[in-house]
Amino acid sequence: MKDKVIIVFMGMSLGLFGCTLGVNEVNPQASKSIEESKNDGFFINEYMAIQEPKRLFDIVEVWEEKVWYNKVINLFKKTKVASGNNSSWIVIKTKETSQSPYVYANYSTEWQLSESGNLTSSVGYAGGLLTVSLKETVSFPDSLRLVLKKGQEQIGILTLIRKH
Repeated sequence: MKDKVIIVFMGMSLGLFGCTLGVNEVNPQASKSIEESKNDGFFINEYMAIQEPKRLFDIVEVWEEKVWYNKVINLFKKTKVASGNNSSWIVIKTKETSQSPYVYANYSTEWQLSESGNLTSSVGYAGGLLTVSLKETVSFPDSLRLVLKKGQEQIGILTLIRKH
């Protein structure tokens, strides 16, 4: 009986005080906002977005930040560390509503963003954050043009312009 009480107490302690067992240390992470990116020291630049036609996305904010990962220090503590190769990406924070035509649930199956100038290595989408990664040999330009497609049909353009 005593062993069961100790095991239950240990389980409750891990649940109450946090545990790093489920922390993703492999995939790059993205900050949830400009403020978070600045606080963590990953922020590089802010961008403005021009949408043609207007209101393709409900864009909250756009920024460039260093690519970073979670690193587990011990069972109860993790930290954020910048990627060792000086890579960065542009993060586009969107607000998804029931009226949003382009949401995460149908990204890549019904619609996608791409860049025709062969500057990007990938454009991804996760939880309201679009991420635009450039090829390692390319510095982020002052502007970047992304094409919104549904299948092969172009339905819009999203132009990102660096704020100075």
